[in-house]
Amino acid sequence: MGRSGNLSGASVALDLLPKDFPARQLEKSNIILHGPAIQASSVEAALAAISVMEVESPSGIVALGPLAAFADLTAPFSASAGSDGDVADLAAGRLAEALGRQLCALIEQSTVETRQIYRMALALAGLNRSVEAHALMTLAEFEDTHPSMLALRGYLSFQVGEAETGRRALARAALASRGDAKARPILHFTQHVLLVHQFGG
Repeated sequence: MGRSGNLSGASVALDLLPKDFPARQLEKSNIILHGPAIQASSVEAALAAISVMEVESPSGIVALGPLAAFADLTAPFSASAGSDGDVADLAAGRLAEALGRQLCALIEQSTVETRQIYRMALALAGLNRSVEAHALMTLAEFEDTHPSMLALRGYLSFQVGEAETGRRALARAALASRGDAKARPILHFTQHVLLVHQFGG
């Protein structure tokens, strides 16, 4: 009988996952962003906008307001802000800053890329907010089958007790990663998570 629940021994392996992946040409994204499309000029304005924003797909809807509690919203207004700032923050382990940059970037948008969902979920997972990260990844479950997406979805499924879903997603990630030298860290991640699950976390 399969185990389920928190994989405490696997969280360190999140560093193996890429912080981003190339954009894919999808025929049509079903992920919709609801909220004001404005250019926030301050942390206060950003927080007010984020508090009423929601991301919706056929799989469900997630309010972004509660995520602001785990984010550093000052990061996008700092001197080092840039279009790839959140990726650099993820790579450096500045997870709250990365999440803050992503949330503030969404204020000016009307759609959401799966890469953005992935990067926000990766930051939340690193901050031990697996439930929130899993809810975000669920929005993109029919959108993108990049190995990074599948691997993170599998890990988060285990974290919230959905062991069978986790095994399936990790198996798909491993299969999609085989034979690709650039995807080797993803393959190592899937193997690590499955081993931790097998031996009880």
